Amino acid sequence: MTGVLLPIAAIFLAVAVLAGALATGIGAWASRTGRAAHSSAVWAALMVGPLLVALMSTLALVAPEPGAGCHCLRHDHHLHICLLHPALASPLVYPALAVLGLWLLAALPRMTRQLIAATRGMRTVHRIRRVPPRRIGDTQLRILPCGSPSAFTAGAVAPVIVVDQDLWQRLSTVERAAIVHHESCHVSRADTLTLLVLRCCLALQPWLPSSLLERWRHATEIACDRHAGNRVGDPSVVAEALVRVSRLRGEAAGCEPLPKEAALGAFGAGGLEARVHALLAPEAGSHGASRATVLHANDVLRLLLPALGVGLLVCFWPGDLLHHAIETVIGLVSH
Repeated sequence: MTGVLLPIAAIFLAVAVLAGALATGIGAWASRTGRAAHSSAVWAALMVGPLLVALMSTLALVAPEPGAGCHCLRHDHHLHICLLHPALASPLVYPALAVLGLWLLAALPRMTRQLIAATRGMRTVHRIRRVPPRRIGDTQLRILPCGSPSAFTAGAVAPVIVVDQDLWQRLSTVERAAIVHHESCHVSRADTLTLLVLRCCLALQPWLPSSLLERWRHATEIACDRHAGNRVGDPSVVAEALVRVSRLRGEAAGCEPLPKEAALGAFGAGGLEARVHALLAPEAGSHGASRATVLHANDVLRLLLPALGVGLLVCFWPGDLLHHAIETVIGLVSH
């Protein structure tokens, strides 16, 4: 059975690389033209999508026409990937080992760093949760000395909102409301969990550019800024809060209170000009209610549910065609 599982894994990686190259091209085009630049779901799709495409292709490869039984004897003109006859794929074992070895050399250090960073982040968030929360409306947050003027959301599971004590005291009531609504939007969208998933996707796909993740983070900040603007009733208030916090951060010295991998970007920390422009653009306030409704959908779930339906369709309808297409390509390459 190992003789067929190794080629299947290598084919999964090969399809992921091809789909990743397409995703990289789409990302470069979207960045250059500005199309869908503020849609976090698009950037998440470019990181998760190649793995989903590879998974669907692999399912179609190992399960063409489910219930129809083995068809190897009807096709003797090329190599076969069949779980019932693993020996038919034996010529592919050594090439598959080479492909998997190259992938491990590139991906294993990234996965290790991701695991270490996630462990550190979990420990830090656990210490933060020991601080009694303060309720502001329907939102719970921790107000504690962070060492720098920061407000952020951290923790992949049961995320917490943290605001620096000194920053909280220096903000006006409406600026506090802007920050609370912004961070609560991150919580409702489960952006911290999505961030962890996307980091894992990038670790597994070292051929993807890390700029895709930064684009996603920027898009999520713009989405939550707009949500906060809708909730406070005036996007300019959120823009002023962003500028105010950014100036305070510039005046203060010190490090981030959490490792970069543990939390979303601190409020007002990056992309300030683009975020203010997105808030004050005419279209930002004209459809605020509809935008706020869409914002609370989790980016990864919006991809997984349609992908499940497409995966079933691929397996039960054109899966046999895809199976033979992949096997034919393998046969041509091997000769």
